[in-house]
Amino acid sequence: MIMKSYLNKRKGLMDEYIKIVLPFQESPKRLHEATWDCMLNGGKRIRAIIMLAIADLVGFPLDEMLNSAAGIEMIHTSTLILDDLPSMDDALLRRGKPALHRVYGEAITILLANVLLIEGIGLVFKNLTKTVDDTDELVKLSAEFLSTVGKDGIMLGQFLDLTLSNKEIKLKEIENVHAKKTAALFEISAKVAAVVSGISGAELKAIVGYAHYLGMAFQVSDDVLAVNGSTSNTGKMALTQDKRPNFIVVCGKKDAVQRLNGYIKKAVESIKVFKTKDAEPLIELVKGLKNRTF
Repeated sequence: MIMKSYLNKRKGLMDEYIKIVLPFQESPKRLHEATWDCMLNGGKRIRAIIMLAIADLVGFPLDEMLNSAAGIEMIHTSTLILDDLPSMDDALLRRGKPALHRVYGEAITILLANVLLIEGIGLVFKNLTKTVDDTDELVKLSAEFLSTVGKDGIMLGQFLDLTLSNKEIKLKEIENVHAKKTAALFEISAKVAAVVSGISGAELKAIVGYAHYLGMAFQVSDDVLAVNGSTSNTGKMALTQDKRPNFIVVCGKKDAVQRLNGYIKKAVESIKVFKTKDAEPLIELVKGLKNRTF
């Protein structure tokens, strides 16, 4: 399949749907300008695209996955906004444009991050309550989702990322950081998509395993780009001496690339329970991280 065309079409679908669930309003205009600025400024929509591809695996209607996919993109964007703040990374650029706080100030930026986080969770839960009939399963998955977004996942990963900055760390430590900060959102996104699509048992486990290894591969490729990539490719300032924990600093580029290839291989192996033709988008997406330029 032509992966670039596939990604562009799915990204376009998500961008248009985000405009529907986050309609621009004239009042308060500044807040809505900031909302559209951060949500419609070139995000790759990789997590959402994975969710749609999981729906395709079993022929689940895409329009019934859009709420969850859009919600995940809002949550992801909220974490990027916070990550860029002066008290965190103090980023200059995000997606090739000035970081949000440099345009709208810290106060509006922090408020918007909270808005997107809450709205995103609301959209995911709206989808779950509509499709998951078993109350116990719904409560369990909802609790897992909130924990993954918060204290046991993304926020914990961000905390560890901050506290381990400028320190010599071991490989296991950086793997733990990025399993929380990056891979966790891929995993819970995939699990939500699978459950909403009616996938269970061994196939559900396979999907979550795939998402974990893809998330780790994505982070390693991100570290390679952060050190060696150009701003035109990454949308961020290229770094030669990153103060934050990353795989290049810990184990060197050669070993990092080997780990990247290993994660990709494990991700592909994880979804062998599905027919290759049905899983082709997921396979090609993770393989594309080998020579990633985005």
